[in-house]
Amino acid sequence: KNGDLIVVVRGSNTGKSSIVPDKFDGANLNSQLAFLRPNSLIANKFLFYSFNSPIVQANVRKKISGSAQPQLPNNQLLGIQISYPPLIDQQTVVAQLDILQNQTIQLELIYQQKLAALDELKKSLLHQAFSGSFEILYEQQLATTGSNYQEFPDSCRCEAAGLSNPEIPDYCCYLRKNGLDRPGRLTYD
Repeated sequence: KNGDLIVVVRGSNTGKSSIVPDKFDGANLNSQLAFLRPNSLIANKFLFYSFNSPIVQANVRKKISGSAQPQLPNNQLLGIQISYPPLIDQQTVVAQLDILQNQTIQLELIYQQKLAALDELKKSLLHQAFSGSFEILYEQQLATTGSNYQEFPDSCRCEAAGLSNPEIPDYCCYLRKNGLDRPGRLTYD
């Protein structure tokens, strides 16, 4: 029934749980699953968050038996105690946890996007480095040769503390290719 808490009681995911969504209302369970149906004193999402809390999950792991085929017998599952406050407090806790869960999902998405962008940037920079597309010039080399930034192409700009001055070799040039601001003296061939 929708709103029930489904718990994996056999197999590698023993102890994991989920709430039955509306689209699976009336679906049958197989022998690897059990359901917990909250009564009027406990909200289903509060039961879900409580069951997945570190304290309850530690208790669940203690009750799992078998190594080749882990299982959580029904009598052990039903023996797990979960404390709960009045329903109004449960709803407040659930609302706060829902917000945190959504924020966590968004942060994970941003993190994954940044990892993918960094991977692409790494590939691009490695390709450029091995194909000779740019050359890194160290500060000492520029200072000793008396080079100035006027010979750098427009794709580079010289700045320090927000000020630009191409006549002073102490300023840094930033690589702007692929949206990267990277300190160091870089130029394109």
